[in-house]
Amino acid sequence: MINAGKYNYGNFDLDCKLETRFIVFGGNHTLQRPVFTDSRSHDRYFIQPHYDRSSDTWYDTTSQGRYYPVSDGTYDTVRVNLVSDGITVDGRNFLNLSTNTTKFYLTVKPLPWIVFNTNLRLLWGLPGRKSLYDRDEKDGYNYLDIQNGSFSERLRGVPKKLNASLHFFLPEDITLSIFAYDILGIDRKSDKSGYDSYVINTIRWQQMANPEQKDIASTDQQSFGFTISKGF
Repeated sequence: MINAGKYNYGNFDLDCKLETRFIVFGGNHTLQRPVFTDSRSHDRYFIQPHYDRSSDTWYDTTSQGRYYPVSDGTYDTVRVNLVSDGITVDGRNFLNLSTNTTKFYLTVKPLPWIVFNTNLRLLWGLPGRKSLYDRDEKDGYNYLDIQNGSFSERLRGVPKKLNASLHFFLPEDITLSIFAYDILGIDRKSDKSGYDSYVINTIRWQQMANPEQKDIASTDQQSFGFTISKGF
C-alpha cells in the first residue's frame, strides 16, 4: 500500500489449496485498489524560502568551508499531497503496485527425507502508470508493455517470478538445500523469442512519487545457490 497519508482501499483475496500425503498444491489471487478516496482533498500547502539558483549569491560558506543556502528574501507556496503521490488521478489504481497479483505454489514430498518446493508469482502489470507509459512509448520508449499486462501474447507485460528449491534431510541432522531463483529471469536475447519474452520476468519498477520516477529495471536475474546446515 501507500506508507503515508490517509486513504481507503479494498482488498479481495481468493485462495485454494489441495493437500495429500505427498503433495500440497495451492493458488492465491489478490485484487487491491483504492476506493472512496478523493486524492485532491489531501492537498496541504506550506510556505518556504525561495532560493534563486541562477544567482551566484544563493549560497554562502561558513568559516569551516561548509556551504549553506541563502534565500533572496521571497517565499514559495509548496503543495504536498502524500496520497496523490501514490495513486492515480482517478483514484482507481496504485502507482507502485500491481492491481492484480496471482501466486501458485507446490510442495512435493516423495520420500520422508526429500522435499521439493516451487512457487510462481504473476504480477499483472502496472495499470496505474498506463497513461504515462503509453505517452512515452509513442516517443520510442520501451516499457515491455507492463502497463497492459494481460493473457495475450504469452502473458506479455506480466512479470513472472518462478523460484524452486530442493531439500535433503540427511543423517546426523544435516540438511542440504539447493535453490533456483528467478528461473524465468533472463535478459539475454534469443533468436526464437526476442528480448521481451523473458526480460519482462526480470523487471522491477522504481518507487514513484512524481512523473520523473517511472523507470523500470532488469534486476531479478536468474541465479542459483545451495546451503549445508547441521543441527547441534
